[in-house]
Amino acid sequence: KNSLSGGDALSGISTAVDYVVGSNLQLVNKAENNYAIAKDVALSGVNTDLGLLENSVVDVTTRSNRNSAGSNNGIAVSGSSIGIDYSSKSDTNIEAVSKYNEAYGGYGANAGVTVGVGTLSQSALSIDATTKYNSASSIYSDAIAGVDVAGYQLEDSTLVVVADSQSNYAYSYLGDAIAGKLCVDLQFGQEVVSGIGS
Repeated sequence: KNSLSGGDALSGISTAVDYVVGSNLQLVNKAENNYAIAKDVALSGVNTDLGLLENSVVDVTTRSNRNSAGSNNGIAVSGSSIGIDYSSKSDTNIEAVSKYNEAYGGYGANAGVTVGVGTLSQSALSIDATTKYNSASSIYSDAIAGVDVAGYQLEDSTLVVVADSQSNYAYSYLGDAIAGKLCVDLQFGQEVVSGIGS
């Protein structure tokens, strides 16, 4: 599916869940062979936003392959982007694969896999990410073709990350470029512990 827009363009998949309380949630999303170009946000891959998780079990599986996204003034996502605001007494498992994607964004490009976590409290988060043959470039912000995991705060929680990143290309003029490495940035961690990457 192709999408052209003077504002935002979406030809991939975007899922947002504000509250998951006392529940089991399973998300399986696959985006392939999509093209999106926009002035602002261009999404041809998979974007998943999870707000509050409480006493729940969550499984997220994403596949993003052969997508292309371009944006002049915004962010372009052709890979997989996953965000969790707050997790309390919950178990979350994420499996994400991004291959053969390309993204160009003036203010950020993601052709690989990004996972952003706000706070984990008495929770467990497991991430298995694979990125191969992706290309990302950005002028003013970060370009990610590999795997980027960032967390703000962990309280009595466990985070496990396993990543396989191969043959990716990333370029950024003023931001960070992440192509073949696993980036785990945790400001406060009581029990964080494993990150494996190449």
